[in-house]
Amino acid sequence: MLIFEFLNRISFFSVLTWGFFLIATVSAILLTTFRSALLRRYRSSLIATCTSAILLGALSWSFPLILSRVNPDQSVLTAIDQLVPTEWIEPVSNPETTILPEEEEWATGIHYGFRYKLKFGYEFKLTLLASGSTLVVLDSKGNIHGFNAYTGLNHWVIPLRVKHLLQVIPDDKKLYLLERTSLDALRLSVLDFQNPVLLWQRTLPRSKEGTIALDSE
Repeated sequence: MLIFEFLNRISFFSVLTWGFFLIATVSAILLTTFRSALLRRYRSSLIATCTSAILLGALSWSFPLILSRVNPDQSVLTAIDQLVPTEWIEPVSNPETTILPEEEEWATGIHYGFRYKLKFGYEFKLTLLASGSTLVVLDSKGNIHGFNAYTGLNHWVIPLRVKHLLQVIPDDKKLYLLERTSLDALRLSVLDFQNPVLLWQRTLPRSKEGTIALDSE
């Protein structure tokens, strides 16, 4: 069982590498050890095979290292200095205290009253979170807005430019946003919505669909 587990952990490139080096080693031993008419007859072919095996083995050994260096298929963590900063936009005319009579009448009919009314300077798209005193929304341009749900103040925005939002998960003080970018890659953004700041981002190249699963522990 341990042997099978060990073999499953060996990558295809490692098997290919050692296969070529095995051919190269056996060929080198045959060329340097035996002296026969048959080997002298095919000496040039054996040398070419041995050389090709060594070159291909070296390439197959270095190719995974090059891939890991270039990192085309693995997730990439965005550097801290490249994260989008939070912008504070304290509204001047909000909360709007002038309520239209028809709106006031509609609210009174269902036993609700207006405490304030927000006048967005952007096109509203989706509510991401309503937790405690914080309300977080997404606008049509993919920017994340938040403000105090009780007063309408402390307005902030994080210009993430979310294009195709796939999933949103709140967790304690954090908000996880999974999106598909225009480059056929997935990007996971995590922000602190109580102290609004983008904590980290990780991009998964060559991925179009995905989902988030959080471990409760």
